[in-house]
Amino acid sequence: MSLVITKPKAYLIKPKDIDTTVDNLCSKLFNEYYLEIMARFLVEFCQELGDWEAFTKTQIVNYLEKEGYTTEKAFYLFTKLLVNNGFVVLSEADKKYRVTHEFVAACWDASPARPEKFSS
Repeated sequence: MSLVITKPKAYLIKPKDIDTTVDNLCSKLFNEYYLEIMARFLVEFCQELGDWEAFTKTQIVNYLEKEGYTTEKAFYLFTKLLVNNGFVVLSEADKKYRVTHEFVAACWDASPARPEKFSS
């Protein structure tokens, strides 16, 4: 069972604490090219949001379309690679997606340049 981040303001690791500028951000942990790409896009998306905020299907699809994916391909990859692997969870209550602790921890652990201290 995944630990879902429901209170992003209280979560110690922030999206800006993860360096997405290298090509192999999460390759050691995810071991699949498209999963690695989707993981990086999701971190960058959350960096734009400013935190690990809940988001809608429309929001993530719009972001991935800006990255060059068609709507169908964007949502297929997002669902297959992140939701089906438990890195992102859809809340039935509000129909929003939330990242899990496992996803954040894996990305932060793979980040090539950890900050000396967490964001405040």
